[in-house]
Amino acid sequence: MVTVTNVNRGNMSTKFSVLMANYNNEKYIGEAIESVLNQSFTDWELIVIDDRSTDNSVDIVEYYLNDSRIRLMKNNKNIGYTKTLIQLVSKAKSDIFGTLDSDDVLTSDALEEMYHAHETNPQSGLIYSQYIYCDKKLKPISQGLSQAIPNGSTNLKSMYTGAFRTFKRDIYQQTGGFNPKYIYSEDRDIVFKMVEVADVKYVDKPLYM
Repeated sequence: MVTVTNVNRGNMSTKFSVLMANYNNEKYIGEAIESVLNQSFTDWELIVIDDRSTDNSVDIVEYYLNDSRIRLMKNNKNIGYTKTLIQLVSKAKSDIFGTLDSDDVLTSDALEEMYHAHETNPQSGLIYSQYIYCDKKLKPISQGLSQAIPNGSTNLKSMYTGAFRTFKRDIYQQTGGFNPKYIYSEDRDIVFKMVEVADVKYVDKPLYM
């Protein structure tokens, strides 16, 4: 289903896996990758799976493959965002992973903050943060709408979580993971599943835009 296009890292381990599904995002994916490279926390891997883009996305990702922490895989056919996310999770080497859209960028301390949050909250299976709305040139416009999920409410009612969600693998696996049948609302579904099996934590700090 996927073709690996850079060096196989074997059994090398890492503390944080950043998972990026891409389809035709050549305009922004370079900035997304740069934001991972610029992290204060350096023990990470970035896995990009391209879902059969028809633009120059793959060429842009290949430019960064001189960094051994970055892996690129290419789907042999377009399978959609959710199924690509499922593939990404299966390829991650760390016990903590986060999904980053290829048109978003992390703040320089995002992985450090998230890793620390997971280490200090071992009971939390899902941790997410606040974010910043930006224009097309990444100029901040306003703070996002993320917040802690109120008691008695769920993410199915309102979208309290943001796009950069981080998971503990062992707790994520208790849920059955992303549902491949969902083309849309896979984000609401996975949060709802995670809430059912473990605590969910909100970091009240903008960590991506």
